Amino acid sequence: MYHFQVRYDIMSRLYPMNIIPTDFRPILYRGRVASESGYLVKIHIGSVRFIHADLFDHLNGPVEILDIEVGKTYYDPLE
Repeated sequence: MYHFQVRYDIMSRLYPMNIIPTDFRPILYRGRVASESGYLVKIHIGSVRFIHADLFDHLNGPVEILDIEVGKTYYDPLE
């Protein structure tokens, strides 16, 4: 259920940067080494454009977006 809220939150951060996604599809993710509930996600936002999102999943609450990196490509590693 939280995935709709995460998508909305990420989109609301992209619009002020004049980035209008034509697609929104997570294609790769990995857990963060230091945290059991943190994830790095590569998201396809249209054409050949990708973003990386750093997410933290609270145990008893919503997912928090810690950071978004824009201007990524398919070949950029999740770091």
